[in-house]
Amino acid sequence: MANYYRITVYDWNGKKDIITEDSDDDIILEETETCLQDLFKGSLKSIIVSRITGKTGMRDDL
Repeated sequence: MANYYRITVYDWNGKKDIITEDSDDDIILEETETCLQDLFKGSLKSIIVSRITGKTGMRDDL
């Protein structure tokens, strides 16, 4: 079974945004690096990378 990951970010106004949910390691790595750059620039307050167990918890609108 593949591991699925979700990248969630929060801005300084408390707005939550789910960047991606995927099982492709390359996509997760690339998106995480992009979000970390934004975090270090100060445009994001936090980034969370979560492992999703099973595909049932994934959103289908991304």
